[in-house]
Amino acid sequence: IPVNGSITGAGTYPLGAAAILEAIPAPGYLFSGWSGDAAGDNNPLTLAMFENQSVGAIFGQDQRDPDQDGLSNYLEIVLHGTDPDNADSDGDGFNDGLEVAENSDPNDPGSYPTRTLTISNTVNGTISGGGTYRLGTAATLEATPALGYQFTGWGGDASGTENPLALVMDGDRPVGAAFARDQLDPDGDGLTNYEE
Repeated sequence: IPVNGSITGAGTYPLGAAAILEAIPAPGYLFSGWSGDAAGDNNPLTLAMFENQSVGAIFGQDQRDPDQDGLSNYLEIVLHGTDPDNADSDGDGFNDGLEVAENSDPNDPGSYPTRTLTISNTVNGTISGGGTYRLGTAATLEATPALGYQFTGWGGDASGTENPLALVMDGDRPVGAAFARDQLDPDGDGLTNYEE
């Protein structure tokens, strides 16, 4: 009895008749050869019935990857239920292999790889924009100094002084901001903004 496929053509035949056997692999498998009283890999196989014969078929996992998404036909059909001829089965912009590797559902367009933007605790100001983002999208960070302080630069996985700042979420990112006392004296009264 074959595993992962079936054989047609079994039965009772007149002596000397030709039996035509065909091995039919289950989805995700390929026929690789005959076993028992038959040999080779011709499919279908013609077998002369001069005696009782017992024939089996060998089926192996289909390791081809026609859509080049990194998942074999076996993995797509048998394990994940994805389309082996479409690299992005759910049409969400991420190929099935990446979604499987990222533990998102390759059959659900609402499930996709994400990255997390973590805001570190800041002193003398706040940062907005933290959260979870779709892989590859841009997060917008904005640093807001407390009264008497000014933003002086980004830290962690962000750098520079651009504010607000767009940050591509191609990885999990921790971000911080530095704030310093505002030493400006725009009204010229001898007191800095911080002191006032």
